[in-house]
Amino acid sequence: MKRRLFFLTTTMATMVCLFVMMACKTSQKATSTESGDNTLLEKYWKLDQIRGKDVADLAPRLPKDAFVTFKAEENRLVGNLGCNTFSAEYELMQGNRIRISNAITTEMMCMDMTVEDEMKRVLATVDSYSVNNDTLVLNRARMAPLARFVAVYMK
Repeated sequence: MKRRLFFLTTTMATMVCLFVMMACKTSQKATSTESGDNTLLEKYWKLDQIRGKDVADLAPRLPKDAFVTFKAEENRLVGNLGCNTFSAEYELMQGNRIRISNAITTEMMCMDMTVEDEMKRVLATVDSYSVNNDTLVLNRARMAPLARFVAVYMK
């Protein structure tokens, strides 16, 4: 009888802890940028420039478009680095600040890893962003833009 009571108490305590953790996680869900609209979220952002250089000039024969998509659900950032796919977590903060963490990527070897390597560096160092119409710019402090993306709309 004591074992059963202990088991039930432990199970209930575990369920309460899980419920509290899930509630805390969902309260941090990204719903908007500072301006109050979702211009950053749920768009296909195709990489246009990286560190001031056109992607087409850096790697004219990328196997796939390099892109990012900020998913509102679970604050996930997904995309392609030009060859490999990736996923990460992101956090939006006041002042158009952003933190990207816990990135994972596939590890296929490609002929030209220039854009891929630069994108990894950008994602590791970005701390702010700006969105103007259909252009997303990722920045680090007050330096020149790290990367520029353009929104692509599917038909």
